[in-house]
Amino acid sequence: NGIEGLFVPCGTFDVNNFMFSSRWFLNYGFSVSAHLQVLSMKLKNVSWRPGAGNNLTGFDGNVTDDFVAAVEAAGDINLYNWERHGIGDIAAIVWWEQDFVQARPLLKNVNLGARAGLLLPTGKKADENVMLGVPFGNGGGAGLLFGGTLEMNFCYNFMFGVDAELTYFFGQTYNRRI
Repeated sequence: NGIEGLFVPCGTFDVNNFMFSSRWFLNYGFSVSAHLQVLSMKLKNVSWRPGAGNNLTGFDGNVTDDFVAAVEAAGDINLYNWERHGIGDIAAIVWWEQDFVQARPLLKNVNLGARAGLLLPTGKKADENVMLGVPFGNGGGAGLLFGGTLEMNFCYNFMFGVDAELTYFFGQTYNRRI
């Protein structure tokens, strides 16, 4: 019925993400930037509990732990605590940004910007042998990004803006265990 034998993992998923960035300004509003993530992920304090509505009796902590350990052994997978460190994908971006000063009573300035970049697959791939072993980036696929910005300054104190970014990733789609 989808409820009997259902177990729910509980734990703490801790992610720390640091970004190293460098930007070089060129002429005519152009600039070039590079960005690299350094990540640390940790899954800790994992416990397994019978799911809501699980009416099997006698599933105390020891039986649940024994069952999860049997699943780990059969599937060659870690369903408890783990820790991973590494770098993410590198992003190289070309930017253009320009201010257009306005001589109007309400609208004082319009800022337009555009950007395009390349995402290079340097990050760690997903770890299929741990629960929630997500990739440090886009899973080994390169990508392209395009974006734009429109900002309007009104009376020097109020700003309205819109920013959009589209990303396309090259790569493969495949099934994962978890």
